Amino acid sequence: MRSVGNNKKILDTKTQTMKKNFFILSFLLLIGCKSFDQKTQLINADSTITTTNQMMTSKHKAFLNRFYQFDNGKLGYMPHVILKSNYSFENDFEKILELSNKTITQDSHEYSRKLFPKSVVDRYFEFDNLDTITIVSFNETFNSKAHRSDIEYYENNIEGQYITSFELLQQPSKDYQDFYGYKIWDNNLIKTVKQFFHQQQDSLLDMKILENKNIDKKYLYKSEQWIDNDSKVLYGFISFSNEGFTKYSSILYKSINDSIVLEKEFYISPLVIWSVFPSCLKYKDESVLLVKFAEPDTDYIVDDVIYFNGKTFIQGDNNMID
Repeated sequence: MRSVGNNKKILDTKTQTMKKNFFILSFLLLIGCKSFDQKTQLINADSTITTTNQMMTSKHKAFLNRFYQFDNGKLGYMPHVILKSNYSFENDFEKILELSNKTITQDSHEYSRKLFPKSVVDRYFEFDNLDTITIVSFNETFNSKAHRSDIEYYENNIEGQYITSFELLQQPSKDYQDFYGYKIWDNNLIKTVKQFFHQQQDSLLDMKILENKNIDKKYLYKSEQWIDNDSKVLYGFISFSNEGFTKYSSILYKSINDSIVLEKEFYISPLVIWSVFPSCLKYKDESVLLVKFAEPDTDYIVDDVIYFNGKTFIQGDNNMID
């Protein structure tokens, strides 16, 4: 799957690991090589660069994003690597890259990371207010603060991107493959809770939703479910195509004791919901969901959040809860 980014190639989302004395958490720039209709809420390159400074204020209630393994650390997809107003990635991408002063390579994983001197970082880059975040493993056995470290340029044999690296203050006792990170600004509305969800696959529930929507099961593209066995709360989705396989749609739902209590269809073609995960954040008594969107039969992916606003499920604004 390919991530939206300031990439010159296609993102390889396979996890890469190697042992190191510290963990680096790197946020990937989400400056798009594609753009979509505004109703998808997946922003294009221009809107990322011009609106990020407004986005990164305390008007947001929380930030939440997924991370991916890299050198015993993580790569997180995030649209908040910001250039100062008199520069742009369109015009200054290569010029900035030429100013790197150190390269870290890992031949076995076919990647490199270019580092930049402080003078270059101070000249070209703005900094948001995500200096410190909390990192949690998906199984919630690991939790640590992480501080922003550096601006770097990460490149593997498929793709290259500017990233912001973070260092964990604590090291997990073993290699975790799945992490997410969050920051809460509004502690009155956003709460953290211990989660006990695990993945299951109830094909009968999938078929029930397809039948209610008069959708032939042969058009089912992807489905996934996460359930808390104690409360019997389940979050799931089905993604499906039309008869000609030219348009796609997704239905996200919540059920309790096999009875669907919340449901919303997301029309974001050519994207579909590819995966969901109930995070430890709760807003209006509902879990905030980490969501991966994908374009079928391509390597294109993008991460965001979906949360309940008191009336229905809505998609976040670049991993922000408003």
